[in-house]
Amino acid sequence: MILTVLLSDITFFGRHGAFHGEQDHPQAFKIDLAFEYETKAHETDDLADAVNYATVRDLIRAYIETEQKRLLESMANDLAKKILKKFPVIVSVTLTITKPFAGSFDGNGAPSVRVTIRRSPCFQKSSVLT
Repeated sequence: MILTVLLSDITFFGRHGAFHGEQDHPQAFKIDLAFEYETKAHETDDLADAVNYATVRDLIRAYIETEQKRLLESMANDLAKKILKKFPVIVSVTLTITKPFAGSFDGNGAPSVRVTIRRSPCFQKSSVLT
């Protein structure tokens, strides 16, 4: 069975931005994530058959806190690819990054970027179903 997991309102601080001074101090970045994966966890009720949400969150944290990018577009793309690489059972990732306190918006709105990446069917791992 293919299940969709939603992880919402994940916020970490990192040094990303294209404008002067944006990488000098950590800023908040909010991530909303949806991923689909093939599993039998709904039948077994066993974490070993599921994608551990905390592990996904920790991957996001490590990226936001250690990498430095200029564009939300490249951040979203990098993160989605890293998730697919780390979790072979995941078949698609939709990731939204929002910069809630972007200085260029002067408190009036917040820029967000959403990317969806689907694993090619020939590369999908389907060992969890019997």
